[in-house]
Amino acid sequence: MANKKKTDTAQEVLHTIQKGQVVATVELRQSNAGFTYKQFVLSRKWQTRSSGKESSGNSFFEQHEADILETVKAACAYIRNGADRKADSLPVRGEEAAVVKTAPAESKGKNTDA
Repeated sequence: MANKKKTDTAQEVLHTIQKGQVVATVELRQSNAGFTYKQFVLSRKWQTRSSGKESSGNSFFEQHEADILETVKAACAYIRNGADRKADSLPVRGEEAAVVKTAPAESKGKNTDA
């Protein structure tokens, strides 16, 4: 029997966004170190021609470009602005850069042109 790598990350589906065949599933995850964060996973769902059953996969084609872009933008917006803010233990992309650019409190308002 093959050994499978055990992962201890927990995940919970928060939201699903679908545009055409493209699906983004927004998940709340917890790393092995205990950090909670949101991520999205892209997949594709379609009806098979032969049986009419729903199939899914993770391959995309050029005709999916517009749906991929719209779905990714919607998933990112949900993560940034979603009602469930308990995953904010890590900064939203761009917030960390804003903190780095902020001047230290003691130098604000001081004239350094001597």
